[in-house]
Amino acid sequence: LAQAILAQKIGRIAALWSRAVCALSRRLSSTSVAAMGMKYCAAYLMVVISGNDMPGAKDIQNILESIGSEYDSTIADKLLSELNGKSVHEIIATGREKLKSFGGGGGCTTPAAAGGAAAGGAAAGGGAVE
Repeated sequence: LAQAILAQKIGRIAALWSRAVCALSRRLSSTSVAAMGMKYCAAYLMVVISGNDMPGAKDIQNILESIGSEYDSTIADKLLSELNGKSVHEIIATGREKLKSFGGGGGCTTPAAAGGAAAGGAAAGGGAVE
């Protein structure tokens, strides 16, 4: 039962993470998102989750280099300039409000979010069968 609850929580966290990355990417212009992929947004959000509400370029660089990814300071600087003086939490809340008008409660889905949700559902179902 504890594993099922943990799997559900992990699925929820994956879904929230996906929404946060999507909300942040919507805030940026489409050309910069295409150029940077999602790794710069994800690294920014990881720093925010760790407790630093205003990450800098060095924080993003540390995250990306820790996983062996290349770092481009112009992309990080573009991201930081777009988010300058804005709270990630406010951006996510604004994006969530905009998504309500679309209906369906969706937004972005990613394989990680789908896998996390699937794992949570499978674990919850597995717990009920045992």
